Amino acid sequence: MKQKIANLLPAFDLKNIRIFYFLTAFTSFWFLAANWLFFWLKFMNYQQLGIIDAITFGAGLLMEIPSGAISDLVGKKKTIVLGTGTAFFSIILMASAQNIYMLFIAQLFLVLGWALNSGSLEALVYDSLLEKGREKEYEKVMSVSSSLASFITIGAIFIGGFLYEFYFRLPTFAWGITWGIAFLLALKLREPKIDSEVFSWSNYWKQLKTGTLALLKPELISFSVVIFSLMGGYFLYDFGFLKPALATAFGFNVFQQSSLFAFLALVGASVVLLVPWLRKRITDRKGLYLLTFMLGTGFVIAYFFNNWLGIISLLLIDISGYLVYPWISVVINQEIESKHRATSLSAVALLSKVPYVFLSIIAGTMANNSEIGIFSWWIGIFILSSVIISTLIYKIGNKKSRLV
Repeated sequence: MKQKIANLLPAFDLKNIRIFYFLTAFTSFWFLAANWLFFWLKFMNYQQLGIIDAITFGAGLLMEIPSGAISDLVGKKKTIVLGTGTAFFSIILMASAQNIYMLFIAQLFLVLGWALNSGSLEALVYDSLLEKGREKEYEKVMSVSSSLASFITIGAIFIGGFLYEFYFRLPTFAWGITWGIAFLLALKLREPKIDSEVFSWSNYWKQLKTGTLALLKPELISFSVVIFSLMGGYFLYDFGFLKPALATAFGFNVFQQSSLFAFLALVGASVVLLVPWLRKRITDRKGLYLLTFMLGTGFVIAYFFNNWLGIISLLLIDISGYLVYPWISVVINQEIESKHRATSLSAVALLSKVPYVFLSIIAGTMANNSEIGIFSWWIGIFILSSVIISTLIYKIGNKKSRLV
């Protein structure tokens, strides 16, 4: 029995890793993923939502920077306890909100909780394995936890539709309960005796600069154009209100969106398995260009749909989006020397999120004027143009190398 568990859940015999799997599970019950927009629009319009989204997301980005310093100061366990506790409090406040101001405050606390958790939990997992000499199992542990999170999220999205039909606050309350359980689990974590990474401001900025410069090397810069376009475009769609806003524009109600988003997540989780198969048949450059074309086309054609055929647009965006990170990760691992790989991935993840702060306000204003399709069209055009720019940079680079 123990061997079967060990095969399914690597390092499950270690207490911290065991708790990590449960934490991953209980923080993945996104019951409100397909209905939060309908809840929030009861208290505000799209324009107000765009402004709140921009402010709180920007605050979250800023909070992520010192979260490493807090983790070093008070310890990873206490930081995780503080993060899960703050998230639990904020979600319950959100579920109880009676006006726009309560939702705004709740969202601010929520992004603070997420920022405190960001990186701290993964660092605790790595250090827990390191002190037992089992750090080689880290990649397997993270891979399994990611799959676990995906399956739970799919089920929770579907169930969330039924909960919303019963009472519009219920999905958020249910989400809060799962984070409350996560908070109690975090209390049982043990602080590792080994600290493999100590945060410092100088190291943070140095790593960010190094990772960015590695992406701007002549042989990689043409890749970087589509990498940032892909990461930024999909994040804009998946993280904020653009995805449910488009689905609403296509005529899907809250219950239908729960079923639709669960289906899209299932399709996305399945197509990720095709990355090795696809890479054997086309080059990485052609693969990333194909994903960029799919993502851009998905955004562009959203402008032309106002019925259930909009599923085509959502499918194109979701399929390409799910393939983006694993494929980009492979490219960076191949093209960048090992000591700069992690920092390059971190730089891409951070810098591709920055435009969201500004675009969220524009999207909210246009959605408020029933122009979300026009916004999507322009985003799609920008994404598609990155393929042309990347191709030109690549050809110019090849000409220069032949002249040398």
